[in-house]
Amino acid sequence: WNGIIGASNAKLCRPVFYRDGVLKVEINHPAFKLALDNPKMKTAITNRLTQLGIACENILFIPPGTVKKR
Repeated sequence: WNGIIGASNAKLCRPVFYRDGVLKVEINHPAFKLALDNPKMKTAITNRLTQLGIACENILFIPPGTVKKR
């Protein structure tokens, strides 16, 4: 994750769920969500994932605890 999003960004968010081309990423602070949840940043992250062979079509930035663990 550090190599995809950068070490400083990785400290504030983490991928928690992936299904059908959608990656859900928990973000620890609402202000940080504003910095990442924009078309330019989403495209950059999606392109990096594609280069690694992960077919990601969309990224959803969500508050911590939103994804239920099974």
